[in-house]
Amino acid sequence: MLFRIERMRRDLLPGVWRVEEGSFAEPYPRWYFRALLEVSDFFYVALVEEGVAGYAVASREGDLLRILSIAVLPPFRRKGIGGALLSRILDEGKAIGLKGAILEAEVGNEAAKALYRSLGFAECGVRAGYYGSGRDAIVFRLNFQGAPDKKPFTSSMDPY
Repeated sequence: MLFRIERMRRDLLPGVWRVEEGSFAEPYPRWYFRALLEVSDFFYVALVEEGVAGYAVASREGDLLRILSIAVLPPFRRKGIGGALLSRILDEGKAIGLKGAILEAEVGNEAAKALYRSLGFAECGVRAGYYGSGRDAIVFRLNFQGAPDKKPFTSSMDPY
């Protein structure tokens, strides 16, 4: 499958909304993506011939990279798009000297958990009810200085 990763642009917002609405039962509101476009230096889209196939967005929190959201439309999943989007953001975080990255995945989302583990993330906690309706999140982290382990970050932003 041919796709390219590009920085998010305002004209791509409708495509990002389609991805969000096609990926989540409780999607983020449209204003959230407009706001992220204005403030995030880590916002990428995956483009295919048909348009936006996926997106990933993150923010810098102290010396950590917080992955805020990543999604790929169902017909384009398991084709390397999610990994490519996340890798681009992680590479940028490393390049500017951040110490690591953190993200959440719903406990039952096996595909997401497998992707994060394949990129070196390790489980470091659980956030009860994070997704509402009693759905918990597993917190994953990645230490950019070396292999992941269970030791906490030295960051003041680390929630654990």
